[in-house]
Amino acid sequence: MPDNRRVELIVPYVHRPEKTGRSPTSAFSSTLPMAAMFMRSRILSWCALFTAMQVYLNEPEERSPDAQPGWMSLIIAVLGVGTSYMDFVGKRPVPKQAAAKAAETVVEAAKETIHKLVN
Repeated sequence: MPDNRRVELIVPYVHRPEKTGRSPTSAFSSTLPMAAMFMRSRILSWCALFTAMQVYLNEPEERSPDAQPGWMSLIIAVLGVGTSYMDFVGKRPVPKQAAAKAAETVVEAAKETIHKLVN
């Protein structure tokens, strides 16, 4: 049987390296400090800092231009640790006094409303 393949249609193989996308650790290291700041959790903030340090130290030399640099994740993580310890620096509101004042205000408003309805 003759070979019917045409030589001019043969395309040589050219290896194209795989594009490096955004790694899950990079996404994790940028969202974890924000969660730690929102919840003011010290454990989350320290985990975020160590994760950001790991991402920074394992950052590839050639990364995509739209990727967030590792040092920025590290700065956000440091801010997360600072935010979680901010209550040691500033004055914290006393929740019992605030709750008692809110309860008194509600009781006074209820008394005034009942007094207006009765009279």
